[in-house]
Amino acid sequence: MKLQLGKVTPAVGMFGKAEIATNHEDNAIAIPYGSLVEADGDRAFVFTTIGTNKVKKIPITILKFDNGKVYVKDGLAGIDKIVISNSAYLNEQSSIKIIQ
Repeated sequence: MKLQLGKVTPAVGMFGKAEIATNHEDNAIAIPYGSLVEADGDRAFVFTTIGTNKVKKIPITILKFDNGKVYVKDGLAGIDKIVISNSAYLNEQSSIKIIQ
């Protein structure tokens, strides 16, 4: 892709910011960055709730990161609740209290 500036000549060392928009729409769910555990590349885990006081760790596939949000490509189908804070301190034997 070539940058077309018309008659404008940028100075050497000049910085800029660009955003590339595409017509491709991704089907992704956005979740808070703090809800991730054990992230590695495009793979991570989140905790979902079991009943009202237990958790289960489930794998997800990450599409992208953006401003404190994580866009999840796969892994949250059928999941309606995830733990969004203090996830790093949980394991599957942890008891939780849901605050709404």
